[in-house]
Amino acid sequence: MKVVPHYEVKLYIGSNTFFSDDVFTQEDIEKFVGEVQDDYDYIIPLRITPTTFVAGSDYKESGLEVTAINYPKISTTEDKIKLFMLHLANALLIKFNQHTICVMDGETTTMLKGLKY
Repeated sequence: MKVVPHYEVKLYIGSNTFFSDDVFTQEDIEKFVGEVQDDYDYIIPLRITPTTFVAGSDYKESGLEVTAINYPKISTTEDKIKLFMLHLANALLIKFNQHTICVMDGETTTMLKGLKY
């Protein structure tokens, strides 16, 4: 048995593209995330789950929650997990033409803005 302190970082990406007519699926995100992981210095395992954003009665958008945890099987630090998730969020902003992506670690919420925002 191995026990480590609980730590997780989540990022949220919507399904709407704001700067083009591109359409993408969860499979597209999963493939791209895998490529970003492969090109990074170390692997941070992730969980990707569907979510829905609601802001009043006039706005509803499907999206994805991407979560990294302090997985006991690998040896990493909270800083490395957070840095990877910020790196991934920036890559997702560009690749999928996003308006914003939020990265949350339990203490802070960081909103990254797309290049054309």
